[in-house]
Amino acid sequence: MPRETQGVTILGISLQHSRFDWLAGPEVQAKVEALSGERRCPRLESEIATRALVASPPDFVLSLTTKLRGMVADFVFWELETTFHGSFRREAEAEISQEDLLSVHGPAWLWSFAREYVADVTRRANIGPGVMLPPVNFQARAGT
Repeated sequence: MPRETQGVTILGISLQHSRFDWLAGPEVQAKVEALSGERRCPRLESEIATRALVASPPDFVLSLTTKLRGMVADFVFWELETTFHGSFRREAEAEISQEDLLSVHGPAWLWSFAREYVADVTRRANIGPGVMLPPVNFQARAGT
Protein backbone atom coordinates (compact mmCIF):
# COMPACT_ATOMS: atom_id res chain seq x y z
CA MET A 1 0.00 0.00 0.00
CA PRO A 2 1.51 3.37 -1.00
CA ARG A 3 2.48 5.73 1.80
CA GLU A 4 2.24 9.52 1.40
CA THR A 5 4.36 12.04 3.28
CA GLN A 6 4.80 15.77 2.60
CA GLY A 7 3.34 15.45 -0.90
CA VAL A 8 5.48 12.46 -1.87
CA THR A 9 4.00 9.00 -2.21
CA ILE A 10 6.30 6.03 -1.69
CA LEU A 11 5.00 3.60 -4.29
CA GLY A 12 7.38 0.80 -3.40
CA ILE A 13 10.84 -0.14 -2.20
CA SER A 14 12.47 -3.38 -3.30
CA LEU A 15 15.76 -5.23 -3.07
CA GLN A 16 17.11 -5.52 -6.62
CA HIS A 17 20.50 -7.11 -5.99
CA SER A 18 22.35 -8.75 -3.13
CA ARG A 19 25.68 -10.55 -3.02
CA PHE A 20 27.45 -11.88 0.07
CA ASP A 21 30.89 -13.47 -0.17
CA TRP A 22 32.75 -15.10 2.71
CA LEU A 23 36.39 -14.77 1.70
CA ALA A 24 38.31 -15.82 4.79
CA GLY A 25 39.57 -19.34 4.35
CA PRO A 26 41.77 -21.10 6.90
CA GLU A 27 44.97 -19.50 5.54
CA VAL A 28 43.60 -15.96 6.07
CA GLN A 29 42.32 -16.84 9.53
CA ALA A 30 45.76 -18.21 10.47
CA LYS A 31 47.45 -14.98 9.31
CA VAL A 32 45.01 -12.89 11.34
CA GLU A 33 45.63 -15.06 14.42
CA ALA A 34 49.32 -14.15 14.12
CA LEU A 35 48.56 -10.42 14.30
CA SER A 36 48.68 -8.55 17.57
CA GLY A 37 47.15 -5.48 19.18
CA GLU A 38 45.28 -2.91 17.13
CA ARG A 39 46.08 -4.59 13.82
CA ARG A 40 43.81 -7.42 14.93
CA CYS A 41 40.74 -5.19 15.46
CA PRO A 42 38.00 -5.69 12.88
CA ARG A 43 36.91 -2.74 10.77
CA LEU A 44 34.27 -2.02 8.19
CA GLU A 45 34.85 -0.26 4.88
CA SER A 46 31.79 1.03 3.08
CA GLU A 47 30.70 2.81 -0.08
CA ILE A 48 27.27 4.30 -0.76
CA ALA A 49 26.08 5.36 -4.20
CA THR A 50 22.72 6.76 -5.28
CA ARG A 51 21.37 7.54 -8.72
CA ALA A 52 18.11 8.44 -10.36
CA LEU A 53 17.05 5.71 -12.77
CA VAL A 54 13.88 7.34 -14.04
CA ALA A 55 13.21 11.00 -13.51
CA SER A 56 10.03 11.80 -15.40
CA PRO A 57 7.85 13.90 -13.11
CA PRO A 58 5.75 13.16 -11.20
CA ASP A 59 7.22 9.62 -10.90
CA PHE A 60 10.80 8.87 -9.90
CA VAL A 61 12.81 5.68 -9.43
CA LEU A 62 15.91 5.95 -7.29
CA SER A 63 18.67 3.39 -6.72
CA LEU A 64 20.85 3.06 -3.62
CA THR A 65 23.83 0.69 -3.67
CA THR A 66 25.95 -0.19 -0.65
CA LYS A 67 29.25 -2.05 -0.78
CA LEU A 68 30.66 -3.29 2.52
CA ARG A 69 33.86 -5.10 3.41
CA GLY A 70 34.58 -6.64 6.80
CA MET A 71 38.33 -6.53 7.35
CA VAL A 72 41.06 -7.27 9.84
CA ALA A 73 44.36 -5.54 8.99
CA ASP A 74 44.60 -5.88 5.19
CA PHE A 75 42.61 -9.09 5.03
CA VAL A 76 39.04 -8.98 3.72
CA PHE A 77 36.87 -11.54 5.53
CA TRP A 78 33.57 -10.83 3.83
CA GLU A 79 31.92 -8.55 1.28
CA LEU A 80 28.27 -7.59 0.99
CA GLU A 81 26.77 -5.59 -1.85
CA THR A 82 23.11 -4.55 -2.03
CA THR A 83 21.02 -2.43 -4.34
CA PHE A 84 17.60 -1.13 -3.37
CA HIS A 85 15.20 0.64 -5.74
CA GLY A 86 12.53 3.03 -4.57
CA SER A 87 9.58 4.27 -6.62
CA PHE A 88 8.19 7.67 -5.66
CA ARG A 89 5.49 10.05 -6.91
CA ARG A 90 5.91 13.74 -6.15
CA GLU A 91 2.76 15.84 -6.24
CA ALA A 92 3.00 19.32 -7.78
CA GLU A 93 2.32 20.99 -4.41
CA ALA A 94 4.75 18.78 -2.45
CA GLU A 95 6.73 20.33 0.38
CA ILE A 96 9.78 18.34 -0.80
CA SER A 97 11.53 19.67 -3.91
CA GLN A 98 12.43 17.32 -6.77
CA GLU A 99 16.14 17.85 -6.04
CA ASP A 100 15.68 17.04 -2.33
CA LEU A 101 13.63 13.96 -3.18
CA LEU A 102 16.43 12.58 -5.35
CA SER A 103 19.38 13.60 -3.18
CA VAL A 104 18.13 13.62 0.44
CA HIS A 105 14.72 12.12 1.22
CA GLY A 106 14.68 9.24 -1.28
CA PRO A 107 18.16 8.00 -0.30
CA ALA A 108 17.30 8.34 3.40
CA TRP A 109 14.17 6.20 2.98
CA LEU A 110 16.14 3.57 1.04
CA TRP A 111 18.99 3.67 3.58
CA SER A 112 16.67 2.56 6.39
CA PHE A 113 15.85 -0.59 4.40
CA ALA A 114 19.52 -1.19 3.53
CA ARG A 115 20.56 -0.86 7.19
CA GLU A 116 17.98 -3.41 8.31
CA TYR A 117 18.90 -5.81 5.50
CA VAL A 118 22.64 -5.61 6.29
CA ALA A 119 21.97 -6.19 9.99
CA ASP A 120 19.87 -9.26 9.21
CA VAL A 121 22.25 -10.80 6.65
CA THR A 122 25.35 -10.32 8.80
CA ARG A 123 23.57 -11.65 11.90
CA ARG A 124 22.52 -14.76 9.97
CA ALA A 125 26.11 -15.14 8.70
CA ASN A 126 27.26 -15.24 12.36
CA ILE A 127 29.22 -12.01 12.12
CA GLY A 128 28.95 -11.14 15.78
CA PRO A 129 25.51 -9.79 16.65
CA GLY A 130 25.28 -8.45 13.09
CA VAL A 131 26.54 -5.21 11.58
CA MET A 132 24.43 -2.17 12.37
CA LEU A 133 25.29 0.59 9.93
CA PRO A 134 25.24 4.11 11.32
CA PRO A 135 22.70 6.68 10.18
CA VAL A 136 23.82 8.78 7.20
CA ASN A 137 23.14 12.51 6.89
CA PHE A 138 22.11 12.64 3.23
CA GLN A 139 21.41 16.35 3.55
CA ALA A 140 25.08 16.98 4.41
CA ARG A 141 26.20 14.61 1.62
CA ALA A 142 24.08 16.55 -0.86
CA GLY A 143 25.45 19.84 0.40
CA THR A 144 22.01 21.35 1.02
